[in-house]
Amino acid sequence: MMQQLFDELTTNAPPSTVDIDAIVARERRAMRRRRIAGTGATALAVAVLGLLIQVDPRPPEAPPAAESTPSVETVQDIASRLTDALRYAVSREAPTAELSSVDGGAGAPLEVSYRVCGAAEPPRTLPMAYMASARVRVDDRDAVLVFEAGARVADAFCAKTVLVPPGTESPGPAGERVFTRLTPDGSKASVFVARPDGTFVHLYLHRAEGQIPLTVAQLTAIAVDRALEL
Repeated sequence: MMQQLFDELTTNAPPSTVDIDAIVARERRAMRRRRIAGTGATALAVAVLGLLIQVDPRPPEAPPAAESTPSVETVQDIASRLTDALRYAVSREAPTAELSSVDGGAGAPLEVSYRVCGAAEPPRTLPMAYMASARVRVDDRDAVLVFEAGARVADAFCAKTVLVPPGTESPGPAGERVFTRLTPDGSKASVFVARPDGTFVHLYLHRAEGQIPLTVAQLTAIAVDRALEL
């Protein structure tokens, strides 16, 4: 039919050797192929775009934690920590106690210092002594309080062993061995706490004569305070 219409429009043209119907049919098939291909490409593009913009429902993974090096307390750190803990324990057990330096000394009351063995400073796990002192006054009674802490048994470098003073032994709240002693006249008292890890805390309260201002029970509560552990 297309051939007839074309012939009518070109009546004066020479006979054509071109099969117009075949060309039109071929172009229609090509158009259909392009249409199908275009539809497929569009669908693929939409699918790809959907994948690109799709929101991942999973929460983002947390970045790996940075490896931190555990800090090790120096002897200065331990001395500072013991100072705060000792002062707090004394004020807790004896709220009305007044503290002052012993005999007008330069050091602050109950400020913990440390003593090491030999010329080199050993690590914190080696035996050494942490010490502090203060004059304690409650009402009209005063006495000198001495604090000492460290390891009971020293190594060959220190060549020192801390002996347990005589006294009445009783168990502590965390497996300690607590040795208490009060002189008959009440002028001297000591509490020695031997901890399971081999360290100790020793409190010694004394005055020339008369009753000391703190009881053995108060001294024991201070000595077993876990904040005084090394």
